[in-house]
Amino acid sequence: MTQTLDAAAHSSKIANDALDQLFRQARTHSAWLPQRIHAETLREVYELARLGPTSANASPARFVFLASEAAKARLLPALAPGNIEKTKAAPVNVIVAWVPNSTKSSPNCFPTPTCVSISWETSR
Repeated sequence: MTQTLDAAAHSSKIANDALDQLFRQARTHSAWLPQRIHAETLREVYELARLGPTSANASPARFVFLASEAAKARLLPALAPGNIEKTKAAPVNVIVAWVPNSTKSSPNCFPTPTCVSISWETSR
């Protein structure tokens, strides 16, 4: 079976101002406005992040949003000294982790034709 891509669906370029904002002019910030970030905004960010491409659609990333002072306090012992004050000052911290052995569920998430033999555990 051969799949063809719809050329019209892939013919538009990403606007230069969007590329600038995402890549060319993007910088890591060390200071934040002292305002709350609404849960709906965090959900929107998560919904976009979870759609990123992953190998074999494995999507092993897991996100933990820390907004309360108590949750952030539990994170502090794991931080380098230079990151403690920035972390405490941020309205929300996000831990991005991965699921070890996520490839064990790959045959369910990304079934391959029987003619293709993939050993997920030995290909790492």
